[in-house]
Amino acid sequence: MRVIGYLPPLCILTFTYPPPLKYPSYPYPPPKKNPPHSYPPNLPLSILNPLPLKTPLFFMIHLNKKLVVSDIDKEGKLYTNVSRAYLNDSEIILDYHSLLLRITKGDVLLLSLYEENNGDLDCDYQMNGMVYKIEEKEGKVEIWISFGGLLMIQKMNKDEIGSIKDRSRVVLCVSKV
Repeated sequence: MRVIGYLPPLCILTFTYPPPLKYPSYPYPPPKKNPPHSYPPNLPLSILNPLPLKTPLFFMIHLNKKLVVSDIDKEGKLYTNVSRAYLNDSEIILDYHSLLLRITKGDVLLLSLYEENNGDLDCDYQMNGMVYKIEEKEGKVEIWISFGGLLMIQKMNKDEIGSIKDRSRVVLCVSKV
């Protein structure tokens, strides 16, 4: 038999259980102290914003209107759980999940359309989508937004369009008033 090399003996580690007490109030650790507030200069505004996430003040608002539901499913129901609401006599046409948001003719809704969202917005019904078509018709502009197949068509004047661009991501919040 030939010896190739020599291995040192294995190191044996010993542990004591339970671990030694680190805090006088064991098993509960002492309360953590807040670190001093010093932020690196390159952090985005959404991280530095001291407001709670329920306040959407740091998002760009494209639309914030109270609208009256003038009709629901005027042309008939296409799908089982999807309805189409006509707001302010077809100023805005909105598809929505009829089991998650229950609205009737004559209800007043607050619609808020934000640019892409990083936080939790306080509303009854929220949809994330993308602007996929902007058309000019008879001096007005039609904005088509798809929320995963549920559509929103908004008719407005050219001067009201603001910073909405084709292929921009948006968040729609609907609340009953």
